[in-house]
Amino acid sequence: MDTVETSQQLEIVPSGAALCAEVVIDDLRTIDDGAAKAIEQAWFEHSVLLFRNQTLSDLDLIALTKRFGEPELPARSRIGQPWLPETPLLTCISNVKTENGKPTGSLGDGEAVWHADLTFLEEPPTGSFLYSIEIPEHGGNTGFCSLYRAYETLSDALKNTIKDKILLHDHTHNSAGELRPNQSAHHENPEDNPGARHPIIC
Repeated sequence: MDTVETSQQLEIVPSGAALCAEVVIDDLRTIDDGAAKAIEQAWFEHSVLLFRNQTLSDLDLIALTKRFGEPELPARSRIGQPWLPETPLLTCISNVKTENGKPTGSLGDGEAVWHADLTFLEEPPTGSFLYSIEIPEHGGNTGFCSLYRAYETLSDALKNTIKDKILLHDHTHNSAGELRPNQSAHHENPEDNPGARHPIIC
């Protein structure tokens, strides 16, 4: 456990796993530059950070995000419109439906499949903020994987095989596995699918 000297008391508690640390802090809305720097450093070291017992409005979440870089507009919903018109920098992930049976979340009311956020862009964002409003008693867990650890465990032969290779980050489907607006099914040749091309190993 590390204690950082700022105007706020802040502790970094590593999970001991391949990634993740808990950041113990009273109120993310009032962090100073020292706390923001300590949080950023913990993020670089642990890849995923957990903050408990925070109360953030939509604008608070946007302001917090801007402490760590310029926010990226999320991908449009299935109908091609932002799901939070007043705050288009945010997207809503929910299993709740309206009285008319219409999903309120940008991915419908199902589960997201394994994905990396917005890597189909030429310049993907550095990271994502996920703020939980309501958590079910059972299910609905969010899992994270460390690609650093995955790469470290590869054989030397496989590392050499994928060295300098380029990977297409397909933009055809969203993270719920559904076709994006104005997209058709996969082309016969996968190289014709839309999306950015990035080195497999960065």
